Amino acid sequence: MFTDEKGSETLKFHIENEEDIWSFINGKTFKLIQLDNIGQDYKKAFIQFDANEGKVSGNSSCNRFFGTYTANGNSVTFSNLGSTRMACLSDEDNKTEQKMLNYLSNATLRFDVADQTLNFYKDSRLVMMFAVVE
Repeated sequence: MFTDEKGSETLKFHIENEEDIWSFINGKTFKLIQLDNIGQDYKKAFIQFDANEGKVSGNSSCNRFFGTYTANGNSVTFSNLGSTRMACLSDEDNKTEQKMLNYLSNATLRFDVADQTLNFYKDSRLVMMFAVVE
């Protein structure tokens, strides 16, 4: 908390703990809005977490995917990822799917929640940004 010279509160921060973050993420649908620094409408691509079961699912643009995850602090490790096998209708959808599944396949990514977005980082680079769907 920051105060001015009169002692009045001017700015207050709430630092969420891991439990708070996962209670916010749990069960919500997050639509992909940025991939490899390119922001656009990625149509059907989304991700969803079941924090109670440690499961992740979603759509990678062409196919549905599913798997498990474990969280440790601000890192999440995805494993046992599987997907349906329908053909992509466009090259752009195919590229989106390949990139998204590559980032999620047996990988550990750092993440944070900023306002209404869920952001994933590989090393120090933002690789995927998702917006909560209301």
